[in-house]
Amino acid sequence: MAISLVRRVTVMATCTATLVLTGGAAAWSAPGVTVVAAPHGGPTPPGGDTGGGAAMPADPMAYELGRILASLDVEQLETTFLAQLVAHHRAVVDMAKLEVERGADTAVRDRARTMVTDQEKQADQGAKWLRDWYGMTPEQATRKAPAGARKAMTALREGMTRMVEDLRGVDKGKNFDTEFARRMVSLDSAAAVEFPAAQVRATHPELRAAAASGMTSQLAGITELIGWLTGQVADAQERGTLPAPATRMPRGTAHAGAGGTQASAALPAVAGAALLACGAGLGLTLARRRRAAAVRRG
Repeated sequence: MAISLVRRVTVMATCTATLVLTGGAAAWSAPGVTVVAAPHGGPTPPGGDTGGGAAMPADPMAYELGRILASLDVEQLETTFLAQLVAHHRAVVDMAKLEVERGADTAVRDRARTMVTDQEKQADQGAKWLRDWYGMTPEQATRKAPAGARKAMTALREGMTRMVEDLRGVDKGKNFDTEFARRMVSLDSAAAVEFPAAQVRATHPELRAAAASGMTSQLAGITELIGWLTGQVADAQERGTLPAPATRMPRGTAHAGAGGTQASAALPAVAGAALLACGAGLGLTLARRRRAAAVRRG
């Protein structure tokens, strides 16, 4: 999925703001996480919400699960993380298959096809590790997770199921592409909050490597999809059909538990900088297009 230079710089600024404000990943026991938007407060209305093309926020329970994962002993961390990872990948596959069937934008559909292939493999790999290392299925690992983690995982899975079902109610065409992209940013953002604990504390090197790769993949997905969405918003605003979107400051921090890791107390500031970066990029895109239109008019 190609992204213009302005849009790529916009989202790269988001990631840079995270590193600058947290002093880099080395400043914390767990790496800094880019949070795209504030947690939403409930289910999406059938057929898509009225977000005006803005990316959907991460589920607030992702912050809670990330906090809990950082406090677990290593075995519980690995089994709980892998169980949730498998569920996440399966939800992404379900949504990506819908995009392949119903989307109109070639670039978004191509990315969805890649998601189906890659994330089916990753879900299978996570299930295999659970079986090989701990003799568990993902369902068994979920049932054996601590009560707080089970509660967060259940809420997250209910939210993912709701996203898939809501997406089924969106008509084919360009609007489907937009609704798919908005939801995928939400899922990628939620996953990004959950990866650091496994990346830092897992004892199996394969899982640490997979968590690091997964974090990179989530941020790349966020970059591409926000870049694409930014273009759709800019086009609509240029036509005068979409008001400037309002943004809220993200909330959600984590603390160190027994044997856990620290997460940045500066998370709201980081996310605020991310939102400012996105807003600045949108402004640059609009300004560039207006200058180009003025030149064409002579």
